[in-house]
Amino acid sequence: MSDDRVAESADAFYGAVEEQDGAPLGGATQQQRARKATNAPGDRDLGGVAGGALQAPEDRLLEYSITLTYRTEDYRAARQQLIELAGKHGYIMNSYASTEPAWSMNTTMRVRAAEMYLALKELDALGELESEQINSTDHTESMVLASRQFRRERLRLARRNAAANQTPAANKSWAEREQLIEQSENRQDQAEHEQWKINDRVSFAQIEVRLLGPDLPVQIDVPPYQNAFVILLNGMLHLLYAMILGLPLLLIFALLWLKRGAIKRALGVKSPEQ
Repeated sequence: MSDDRVAESADAFYGAVEEQDGAPLGGATQQQRARKATNAPGDRDLGGVAGGALQAPEDRLLEYSITLTYRTEDYRAARQQLIELAGKHGYIMNSYASTEPAWSMNTTMRVRAAEMYLALKELDALGELESEQINSTDHTESMVLASRQFRRERLRLARRNAAANQTPAANKSWAEREQLIEQSENRQDQAEHEQWKINDRVSFAQIEVRLLGPDLPVQIDVPPYQNAFVILLNGMLHLLYAMILGLPLLLIFALLWLKRGAIKRALGVKSPEQ
């Protein structure tokens, strides 16, 4: 889907909520929505919305994929609220939370399509909205094709059964008849399963939420001085170890140096003085 289509879908998306609730969803523009979330009464109206009244367009089969990033000052409370919200409107597909290097949580959940707008509005209570991306995939055409395929295979199967019943028994090829019927049944099952997959995709919206905790204050980085002494001591011990390994060679060279005169005489080598 093009960026223009995505933008139009997002505008219609929030416009429906504003018409039902009578108040903007956190503001009239996306920049105004991304303001600091507070718990002060009247700052953010999240109640009074009937989930059943907010529905996707009935004439389209849309699969929604939404990515949101929130920053909160109370990470623990926001995390608990996110988990409860996922259980209220759907289920969690996967989730990951970490405290290093900062408080963060990445959660992917599926919410019922009929409750998607209400769930998005409740998610705004987690904190300040930093980023948002909404994509939709239209499966209407695929569903029409799958429905036609299903009806066509059902009619083809009925015609084959009727033709087989009208054919004299002497002219029947039962193996060929069963093969054709099996092919029709398999294609019919495939078309029916394709319809089920489309209905499953559009009945839930996938929402990926990234929850960020407060920014950590800058801390003084104290080097691990004890490691310097440990490294120095290890170096001295390795040097001593190398000296012990080389001690036999040093003794051999020293002995040869002291006995160099005797060795020359034994070999018949005359010194320069002679």
